Formats: sequence, structure tokens, C-alpha cells
Amino acid sequence: MSSPPIRCFECGKVLGNKWEKFWDLTGMVVKNCKMTWNPKKRKMSDDHACDELGLLRVCCRNMMKSFVEYESV
Repeated sequence: MSSPPIRCFECGKVLGNKWEKFWDLTGMVVKNCKMTWNPKKRKMSDDHACDELGLLRVCCRNMMKSFVEYESV
């Protein structure tokens, strides 16, 4: 399982402490080292979750919304 970035690549803002809350708000579930999306657990859209977490810059919002979990073979 890859780990999410700790800081935004563009501006350097700390994002590492916001990942779990973002995943909880958007319905992402990490189970057995696999990330899945559960629409039943979704509380709000990605944009509203970024607003809730105080991520106002476009670069930080894109980091949160575009992170992809991958499994190495």
C-alpha cells in the first residue's frame, strides 16, 4: 500500500494530517491495506470535503482529489 503525500507538491502545505478525515467524509474505506470507495458511507462531495478541511488553494485540493492508491506487483 502506498502512503499519501505528507505535503502539497506545489505550495508545501501539510496535508498528511487531513487524509483520514478526507477519506471519511468522501466515503473512502481502507480495509486490509486496500482502498475502496463506499457510496453508502459518503457524507459529502470532494469539493465540500476540501472546504470543510480548509483547503482553499487549487493545488492542495487537486492533491487530495487525485491521490490514487496502487498495489505494487
